[in-house]
Formats: sequence, structure tokens, C-alpha cells
Amino acid sequence: MLKKLAMFLVLGCAILSFAQVKPSFQAFDADYLSLSEASKGYHHFSIRVDYAPWAFVAEGEVKAPQGDPDMLFYSMDDDQLYIVVAYSEAPIGASDGLEYQAGIYDVMMYYSDGVDEFPTKIKNLKLSLLPPIASDAWAKGALEDAQGKRGNPGDVFRNPENANAIFKASAHPLSKAQAQASRKAAAERQKNAIKARRDSIAAAEQAAREEAAAEEAARKQKAEQAQKVQAQKARAAAAASNENLSPRQRKLQQMQAEQAAKRQKATTSTATAKPAASAERATSSDPCDQPGMSPLQKKRCRMNK
Repeated sequence: MLKKLAMFLVLGCAILSFAQVKPSFQAFDADYLSLSEASKGYHHFSIRVDYAPWAFVAEGEVKAPQGDPDMLFYSMDDDQLYIVVAYSEAPIGASDGLEYQAGIYDVMMYYSDGVDEFPTKIKNLKLSLLPPIASDAWAKGALEDAQGKRGNPGDVFRNPENANAIFKASAHPLSKAQAQASRKAAAERQKNAIKARRDSIAAAEQAAREEAAAEEAARKQKAEQAQKVQAQKARAAAAASNENLSPRQRKLQQMQAEQAAKRQKATTSTATAKPAASAERATSSDPCDQPGMSPLQKKRCRMNK
């Protein structure tokens, strides 16, 4: 029993919530409308709007307020006919990056004589979505939901609670030129947003590179300072060590350093001279036949052996 009561309460809240949601309205110029010749008072019509946030086709039959088969044609030419779409305000993102209104309840056409507004009579209305939301599951679900909740055809327009919203919408019907300008502006905003995002990423990457370079420079500077400090400490330690030596010890230390330098120089000279001597010995093994000896010197050398 409690479960059933809870279900009824939830259902009642859902119905009440939907009932409190008022539809929105958008008016369009008659340049979106295609009409055929009247048959038995009704014209077959087609309304096609493919400018974001709209992408739909509405088809059906329409009858002029007084049943005049020529009134709608004349009113289209004289800018006395406009279209009003009732929809649920629930934009859906599409693959082109723009948002579209898919929850369309109903469509109505109004004739204006400059003083009063007269609704037409529409029957057999059929609504379908256009790309880029034609195959979108969310968009199709929104359209089906709105169609299922609209009630009888035309009820939403006859409801006196919606009269003020319809009047405000009809004051600014959307023309094709305005729709094209709006779509161009939306595309430009999207382009600018993409550029701004790219610029932001590039700026962040540049900032990261600059930060890394600054950190590397700081690290090198710190290392150089540490080396300088270490060298200063070494020089200070050496100076302190020399101060503790007696004059004789300092002289002895200097002599040892000079001798070490001489030994190093002699070692280097010997290493350089040995290959030359070896080369001379390799030239001749006879001491009386050395390069630079005259024939007389060679003869005397051999006689003295």
C-alpha cells in the first residue's frame, strides 16, 4: 500500500512539474514557407529552417482564417504572414559545435491585417529534424517527448497564459538574412573561442618553457657561486697554512716546488730526445760512419780502433 502511494506521489509530482513548465516561442518570417495551391480550402505547406539553433522541417495543411484560397499568397507578398513555433527550451549540442532546439511542440501561422492577428487552421502537421541533429538520439528523444506532451493541435497557441509570450515573439520574426547573420556570428564566436583556446595553450607552454629556462639559469648560477665559494675557501685554507710556516719552511717548500718543476721539465725533454737518439742509432751502428763525419774523420776513426 505504501509503495503504491509513493508511486502515485512521484507520478503526481512529475505531472505537476511538467504542467508548470511553460513553452517558449520563436517567430519566423514567411520566407521560410512554401505553399501549394489550395485544394478544398487547404494549402499543402512546407517550412524548412536550417540555421542554428534550428534544424527542422514542418509539413502539413493550412487554411486561411476566412478560407480565402488567395489570402495566404497575398499576405506572404505583403509581409502580413508569419510563423510561430512553440518549443521546449532545452538546447542540444551537435557535431558542428553549435546548439539546437529540438523539443518542438507545435507550429502555427498568423495573418495580420495591421491591427489584429488571426490564427490559421493547421492539420496533419508532421515535424522532422535536419542535420546535424537528424540522427542524434537526444534530439530525436526531445522531439518525440514534446510531440507526446503537446496535447491537441493548436492548444498551446489557444492557451491564454501563452498569449503574452506569443505576442512578444511575433514582434521580432526571424528572417533568413537575420538567421544567416546569426549563424555567421555563431561560427565566428566558435572560431574565436578555438583561437583563444589555442593561444592560451601556446601561452601556457611558453610560460612553462620560460620557467624551466629560469630554473636552469638559477641552478647554474647557484652551482657557479658554490664553486666560487669553494675556491675562496681553498685559497683561504692555503693562505692560512702558509702563515703557519717559518721562513725556512717556506723557502724549502719553494725549492721543492722548483725542483719538482725541473724534474717535470727534464722528464719531458728526455722523453722527447730518446726517440731522436733511437732514430740516429737506427741510421748506422758503426761509430765511424755517423752522419756529419767527413771522410778524413771516418778514416782516422777506423785507424784508431
